[in-house]
Amino acid sequence: MRKEHFYFVAGLPDIGFEEGKLPLAPGDFLREAGTQLDAGDMGLLRLFVLPGEIGDLIGVLFGEEREPREGALVGRETWQAYVASLKSELEPAKVPPPEPYDSLPPFIAELAADCLASEEKRPRLWWEQRFTRAFYDYALGHPNGFIREWFAFDRDMRNVLAALAGRRAGAAYAEHLVGTGEEVDKLRSSQAADFGLGKQVPLVETLARIMDQADAVERERALDALRWKWIDGRNFFEYFTIDRIAGYYAQLRILDRWARLDPDAGRAVFFEALSALEASFRFPEDFSLKPRRRGHDETGRELR
Repeated sequence: MRKEHFYFVAGLPDIGFEEGKLPLAPGDFLREAGTQLDAGDMGLLRLFVLPGEIGDLIGVLFGEEREPREGALVGRETWQAYVASLKSELEPAKVPPPEPYDSLPPFIAELAADCLASEEKRPRLWWEQRFTRAFYDYALGHPNGFIREWFAFDRDMRNVLAALAGRRAGAAYAEHLVGTGEEVDKLRSSQAADFGLGKQVPLVETLARIMDQADAVERERALDALRWKWIDGRNFFEYFTIDRIAGYYAQLRILDRWARLDPDAGRAVFFEALSALEASFRFPEDFSLKPRRRGHDETGRELR
C-alpha cells in the first residue's frame, strides 16, 4: 500500500504560473521535506538535483576551478574529498557518499573511478555523455513510477530538441542522443520532416511547433510550460502520495528558475506563454488535463 503524506501535502502553499511571488524556494522545500519524509523518499527528491551535482563532480575530476553553483547540495571541497577517497580505495562501492546524500547510484562511483584510472585522455564531453546515459538508465529503472515517467519524458524532450536543433543548424547531433530503439534510430538518421515518426510520437510535432518561435526566451518558457503541463496531467489523480510531492518539487524548480531570471515579470510572462501555447498548438492527448481513468496510458509512447 502506498504511503499517504496528508499533513505535509496539505501544508504546501499553492503554486501556479500566475503566482506573483515564489512562495517557497526549492532549497527550503527540501529542508522541510527532510523533517517529514523518510530517507527513501528524500533520496527520490534528490534525484532532481543529481544531474547538476554530477556536473560539479566532473568539474572536480578535470581539475576545473568554478564558482559555487547556486542550489548545489554538495560543495566543491566535499566533492574533492569524495574523489580523494576514490583514489585511495580499491572498491568504489566502499566510498561513502558525500553529505547530504545517504547513498548515491552505484554508477557515479564506478564512472568516477574509471575516469581517474583511465590511461587514455578523453575529453570532458565524452565523460559527460557517459554519465548522462548512465543517469537516465538508472532513473528509467527506478521503482517509483513518477520518477521513471518524468525522466523518460525529459530524456525524450532532450532527444527531439537535439535532433531538431542539429538538423536546423546542419550540425552532427546523433552521438548526443540518449537511448536505443527504433524511435531514437529514426531521430538519428531519418530525413523526413517528422523524422518518420508521424503520430507515433506526438511530442515531435509539439516540440517542432515550439521551436518555430523566433524568440529564444519565449521558446524556453514554452518548453517549461510543456513540462509543467505534463506534471499536472500525470499527477491529476495523485493527491497525497510521494508522486504528488515529487511533481510539486519539479514545478517549484521551474518557477524558481524564472523567478531568478526576472523576479518581477518572469512568472507573469511565463503564464502568458502557457496560455498562448494552449491556444496556438495542438497538444496531443498525452498532455490533456481532463480527468481520465487510472490505468489509461498517461505518458504516451516513450523513445527508448
